[in-house]
Amino acid sequence: MTLGLIILVNVLGFIPLIYLLISKNQINSSLKVLYPYLILVAFASFYELTGSLVFKVSVKYWFRIYLLLEFIVIYFFFKQVLNGKYGKLFVLFGLMYLILFLGLLFFWNSASISNLTADSYLSTLETIFVYVFSFLWFKDLFEKMTVSSLWNSSYFYFISGMILYFSGTLFLFLLGNLIHVNSHFSFKDFWMLNIIFNIIFRLILIVTVWKGRVK
Repeated sequence: MTLGLIILVNVLGFIPLIYLLISKNQINSSLKVLYPYLILVAFASFYELTGSLVFKVSVKYWFRIYLLLEFIVIYFFFKQVLNGKYGKLFVLFGLMYLILFLGLLFFWNSASISNLTADSYLSTLETIFVYVFSFLWFKDLFEKMTVSSLWNSSYFYFISGMILYFSGTLFLFLLGNLIHVNSHFSFKDFWMLNIIFNIIFRLILIVTVWKGRVK
């Protein structure tokens, strides 16, 4: 069951990018801003299928790198769709994340703080970043009324998918270490929720690209 879901979520990770590349002549040019994120998701799926499942490589180093890359691509996504507004706020979050990321490197494999706990700090800051700039995007959207219907906006699906995904997995990242060390809980059972939220988000990514077709 778990293995099947892991394979499913990683296969789904390829579909948005493949669909975008195959249908690039039919896709609205505004969707180009999503290329970096879709490439990252596809690469993550490839790494987890080959490195983790086939060659049994530890994912702890990759997961920390992925958190950094994910923050970077989401950072530049919002920077582009918000047309360079809120520059000081972008700088503030960028510096906070960089300082936190570099600071946590000193505690890598440390007895004082586990890697799961360190990763949860990064995930929490990234979630706050997504919340703040999603709110600003919606605020600007409703002030300008540039989109006639949200259901026809690819950005709406992508941003809503991020809010759902980060909201759903934040609890797991915050309590991941506690679950891992407490014998009363099964870490694998809780991690299943992360897989399920990933599946939902990747399905939303497919809808995002599909909605980006030129009418």
